[in-house]
Amino acid sequence: MLSETVHQESLLHIPLVSQLIDDPSVRIAIRGVDSRWTYAGVVDRRVDGFNPFQGVVFAGRHSHLAEWLPHRRGAARKFNHDDRLVNEVLFAVHDYLHVWAYRWIARLWPELGFGYAQIGPDNFEDMVFCHLLSEAAATVGLDYWYLSCENLNKAAPIGTAKKGLTVSYREDLLGEYRMFCPGLEVQHSSFFETIANFYCTGSFPGFSAEDMQLSPSLRGWLVHELEYGKLQRQYCREWFSYLSGGRIRLSPSRLGRALSDASPKHEALMRELGALLWAKVKNGDTADSGFRFDPDRVWSAGAPREMRFQFLNLNQVGLPNTRRLAKISGRSATFLIHQYIAQLDYGAFPKDGMPFFDLVYRRGDLALAESLLRGFQRVERGECEPRDIFLYN
Repeated sequence: MLSETVHQESLLHIPLVSQLIDDPSVRIAIRGVDSRWTYAGVVDRRVDGFNPFQGVVFAGRHSHLAEWLPHRRGAARKFNHDDRLVNEVLFAVHDYLHVWAYRWIARLWPELGFGYAQIGPDNFEDMVFCHLLSEAAATVGLDYWYLSCENLNKAAPIGTAKKGLTVSYREDLLGEYRMFCPGLEVQHSSFFETIANFYCTGSFPGFSAEDMQLSPSLRGWLVHELEYGKLQRQYCREWFSYLSGGRIRLSPSRLGRALSDASPKHEALMRELGALLWAKVKNGDTADSGFRFDPDRVWSAGAPREMRFQFLNLNQVGLPNTRRLAKISGRSATFLIHQYIAQLDYGAFPKDGMPFFDLVYRRGDLALAESLLRGFQRVERGECEPRDIFLYN
């Protein structure tokens, strides 16, 4: 039970939030990126990043999350402008569940060497499966087993309009979904296996394409999840391929393909992790896997010939020299620009200079930006700035 000194409007009354804050083995680390560029729409996505091997959850400097943390026991309402705080806190919980799942996977399947073993053709798809399993844990635990059943305003009455984070499933629509799949049971530990398999294969048993035409609610839920699973397969394969140091090269057409049928080991791991997740979310079980990744030994891209800034932290590697900068293009160049802009102190930047960034994005010319912006104030780097960071979100 929370102390009486915790205000009734504190987000610590949300159980998974309090688990994140109270977990001594995981911390929220403030990175040297100014989230206000995202709030203003200059940068079109979060750039705080993700790396569950580090055992941390990242927040941007000047973010609502960073501002709330020192005051987390008090009323959260004044920190929740446009529901940004609730959104950022829920994403922090999502990332926390990734960390939790990565550690349990490494504990339950030690012979795979998840996070340490050299990535190659023989184990690549197993590694991808493990990441998708962690994605299922983050989504099922937070969205399906908590948010779909609860009203956040009852837990922390601050007027939030948030009902879900990454999926639109609602438990009060279960009767609608059961019109097409009578045996659907979401609030059971076995549902974790259903979603994990769905992310791996794109197949959800019990529903057809015709069903989705007959129910907008069902279509809104499952079509999003189909696309979400495909994107997760694509992004994970890209990231792990990059971390393989060139041992794995995949054509774009192969990135989103379904994984092969689950092996007995995969099925056993899904059952075990699903049971642990159910206990954590539904019963408040804080059992620790006891496993910790050594951040100095986990997978790293090292010094790759091709710098891909959707997977590299600009705060750590620094801006490439002119010759290397000229070779960076496509999505890598876009993510490099995102990170470069986010290093600048939004509050100190002249507002009449904002249109300049449209030109930078259109031309993809970071050399021009650097020549003109070199003297502007930047935010302080974070205490935790790993070289390898995943920026797709």
